[in-house]
Amino acid sequence: ERRVVEYQAIAAQAGTFTNKAEVTAEGRVRQKASVTVTVGEAKLSLLKTGPQRRLINRPTPYQITVSNPGTMPATNVQVTDELSPGVNFLSASPGGRFADGRVRWSLGTLRPGEQRLLQVVLLAPRPGRFGNMVQATADHDVTAKVRAEETHFESPSGPTIEIDKSADPLEVGQKATYTIRLINPGKTAFLNPIVSITIPEGMTVRGERGPTTARRDGPIVRFDPLPALDAGAEVLYTVEVEAKKAGEARLRVELTEKRKDSGSPQSWEEKTLIREAPRLAPQSAPPTLQVRQTHRR
Repeated sequence: ERRVVEYQAIAAQAGTFTNKAEVTAEGRVRQKASVTVTVGEAKLSLLKTGPQRRLINRPTPYQITVSNPGTMPATNVQVTDELSPGVNFLSASPGGRFADGRVRWSLGTLRPGEQRLLQVVLLAPRPGRFGNMVQATADHDVTAKVRAEETHFESPSGPTIEIDKSADPLEVGQKATYTIRLINPGKTAFLNPIVSITIPEGMTVRGERGPTTARRDGPIVRFDPLPALDAGAEVLYTVEVEAKKAGEARLRVELTEKRKDSGSPQSWEEKTLIREAPRLAPQSAPPTLQVRQTHRR
């Protein structure tokens, strides 16, 4: 005769668990058995990055990175970016829907180690500092929240700099491009501006481009003076970098005039997070929480 004893167990946390069973009968009959189950867990991680400084009434891009650092798939992933009252929505990456002051994406399933990159472009009509909260949810009450750092929106009367980056965060070995805009919002021409870019430790320069010749001096890329920047005009400078070391990297841009009495340079900074490249985990079938044990007598 054979009888089957079956039950189900729900794990309260991830890990490896061993269930032991013992059967006894008259005549000092005893039999032991065990089974080991590895329980996985889905997780969500969020990061939102954007420029630290920006002019008002200018498109301002933000990058949102959502990932699953867990060991199980995260299903029915939803990302919500709630905008500050002082900024206006312009556009979002594919799948993003704007309504009631929020941008929402439905991402479906995120496999273990998988990440998705989202983008939202905003505009501030008035000066101020604005930040907001981003939230991601998935089935089984998996959630993540992050508060984005504030962007300082300005309305300068003289020449200013805007810095955009093609990606943030970066992985070690990944390349990215910084776009630096020299803008003259004033009513008179700005004569002989000089733009210098200091590449932070943890990055190396792979290339540069601008309206004048660039010269490298260690970590500094210095462009020759521009004859003049007309009122209402802007010019572009770009530097391509490669991430070499994990950590927080701060790129610095300085603006000076060629004349000797121009005073101290104006400066702008933009930080970028550099991460170690993830190690790919081997794919395995999801473990079951149902345990079946059989005994005979």
